[in-house]
This record gives sequence, structure tokens and C-alpha cells, in this order.
Amino acid sequence: MEAIKGDDKSNTIDIAGVSTINGKVDMGAGDDTLSLVTSVELGGELTGGTGNNTLNIAQGTSIARDSSEKNKLKIFNNVSNFKNLNVAGDTVVYENVKFTDVNDIKLQSGEFT
Repeated sequence: MEAIKGDDKSNTIDIAGVSTINGKVDMGAGDDTLSLVTSVELGGELTGGTGNNTLNIAQGTSIARDSSEKNKLKIFNNVSNFKNLNVAGDTVVYENVKFTDVNDIKLQSGEFT
């Protein structure tokens, strides 16, 4: 099930605040940009589709859902077809997650574990 589906144009999607996405994010064709903050919870795969796509992860300023843990974007599912990955926020990648067709990874700040 796709929670977000792009078209064949260049799509830009910014998801901020305390948000939950249940389902796959498929940006479709075109040169797309998906920007997430670390307070977003992802429940599906992320795919950029075809094109020169960028995934931006930034530190969220929202209160964490669990106040005993600071805001971290948790990636439970595979990430594919984002040529550029820019990380500027705390991100946890779980052990079975695969990154495919990612050419350039920039770790600007935050923890990427």
C-alpha cells in the first residue's frame, strides 16, 4: 500500500512535526526531493523512483513521542533510488534495512547508526 505516490514530474515533499507515515513512499519518475525531520515515523519503504532524487533528513524540533529518548528518525524498511542522501539529524537504521541505488551520502550532523 502506498501512503504517498508521486507522478512523473519533479515532486518536492516536506514532512515535518510529529508525523506517522504508514505505507510505502514512492516518489515516481522525475527529479524528486523528499525531506523528513527526525520526529517522523516511517512504516514503509522509501523509493525515489526514476530520476535524480534526493532524500534529506533534518533534526526535528518537536517533542519526541517517548520523552526518554531524543528525536531520532527510525528507518525500519528499505530505501532505494535516492541518488543523494543528506543526513543532518539523528537517524537509526535497523539491521535488515538495505539502501540501494544511493550514490552520494553526506553526513552533515547528528548520529547515523
